[in-house]
Amino acid sequence: MEEELALINQLATRLPATQLILDANGGWTREEALRFCERLALKQIDYLEEPCAAFADSIAVAEATGIAIALDETLSRGEAWHYHPQLKALVIKPTLIGSLSACEALVKRARADNLRVVISSSFESDLGLGQLARLASEWASNEPPGLDTGHWLTERVSNAAGEVMTENMHCLFKMENSA
Repeated sequence: MEEELALINQLATRLPATQLILDANGGWTREEALRFCERLALKQIDYLEEPCAAFADSIAVAEATGIAIALDETLSRGEAWHYHPQLKALVIKPTLIGSLSACEALVKRARADNLRVVISSSFESDLGLGQLARLASEWASNEPPGLDTGHWLTERVSNAAGEVMTENMHCLFKMENSA
């Protein structure tokens, strides 16, 4: 936590006009999140994604510290949530949510509650990232999408023209017919 706070403070000092987005991936207890947020320069924090695994804990942290929050893992897990004044954005990962209709419902709900929408990736190929970029341009054209996971993959599956390069695709699992 000390190293993260030092890095955030360094960025805030060097880039005073920049709003930072932080992401805890639901990894803190309520107490840890409170300790962390109490030491932040909140004026430079745009929002903190999912500080705690439980929605109620994230809301409690937001209320106690004044930090704006965003939901991410809560949406991907399909857990219940409700509007709160400290809730600023929904980070939607279509691949993890599983259906376009469920994603569209989240986008509509966000718009109804005046929340920002960010389209984000999990670990898609370049082909999947291209589709997510198209969804982001339709659903959240004013927000930079979170599509930076492609660098973890070693090969592309499509060329510059968007054609699928089947030679770069490898079957990882094949079910045998048991009949």
